[in-house]
Amino acid sequence: MTLTKTDTPGFSKDETTGLVINTNDYGSYLIQKKRVKDTKSMKEEMDSLKSDVSDIKNMLLEILKTREK
Repeated sequence: MTLTKTDTPGFSKDETTGLVINTNDYGSYLIQKKRVKDTKSMKEEMDSLKSDVSDIKNMLLEILKTREK
């Protein structure tokens, strides 16, 4: 996306789509979009770590079962 300034302060034109964008709010939008992406990424990483811990726990239980025999 390529933005060019317009004659009106706070507005820019997206050269790709031709849309005029309120750049005062656009920065906030980009920050919020990044936060949502980061939160999703952290959740996926947390889910992966939970799965890994569960796998390790199951392996340890299997080791304990074989030692008891």
